[in-house]
Amino acid sequence: SVYGVSQQTYERVSGVKGSYRQFREGLDLLIENRIPVSLKAMAIRSNIQEIEEIADFCSRHSNKKFRFDPFLQKRYDGDPKRNRLIESERLSDAEIISVEQNNFARKTALVENCEKYIFSDPVDGGGRLFTCGILKHGFSISYDGQLKLCPMLVHPDFMCDLKKQPLIEGYKKIAQKIVNTWSKNDKFLNTCNQCRIINLCSFCPANSYLETSCLDDPAPYFCKNANARKDAILSWKKPDEASIKRSNKTIQNT
Repeated sequence: SVYGVSQQTYERVSGVKGSYRQFREGLDLLIENRIPVSLKAMAIRSNIQEIEEIADFCSRHSNKKFRFDPFLQKRYDGDPKRNRLIESERLSDAEIISVEQNNFARKTALVENCEKYIFSDPVDGGGRLFTCGILKHGFSISYDGQLKLCPMLVHPDFMCDLKKQPLIEGYKKIAQKIVNTWSKNDKFLNTCNQCRIINLCSFCPANSYLETSCLDDPAPYFCKNANARKDAILSWKKPDEASIKRSNKTIQNT
């Protein structure tokens, strides 16, 4: 993760003096030893002024596609003080759209794959809560021995203490619970469960739990951003007046 390309910005985000020098030394060692490196960044309040420079830095130091994420998640431990800090670092929906619009690869992908993000008809999730690939992509084990099928899913009903139960038994127990979990929350069933732009949204049971302390509560932050991004993408798909004039001029010259 590239928090910034200047010492001031990088250490403002990390909060650790000397971390920028360590980051650069570590990256140089990886590159010198020909170890493939993927670079990414969080677009947040403290580094937004450098996001274009970060993208340029990443493209120069790695031949893999640079990616960034403007959606800060709240803390696993729910620390209210730290969560307030996270909220203060989140970009507004207008700022998120501006960052995406200024990144050619990101904007192009959103426009070209518009139909994957904005469905013509409402989605019918049927009330099933977990519709992601949680049972397809392995699992994680935390530093304290907690088995999780998704590293972000910290709800106690979907974790297993491997100090008390074997891995296979724990995995089967969590997997069965995931398959058999259905929402009875009307707020979810009447909104997210049938939302046309769910793929533009950060909603998932894990994120919802971090945001609202409930697995199936709609989060205003997610919804506001998703709707703003939908409007932006649809506007990007429409040719602007300058493009139309250029096209007409080309036709006339031909």
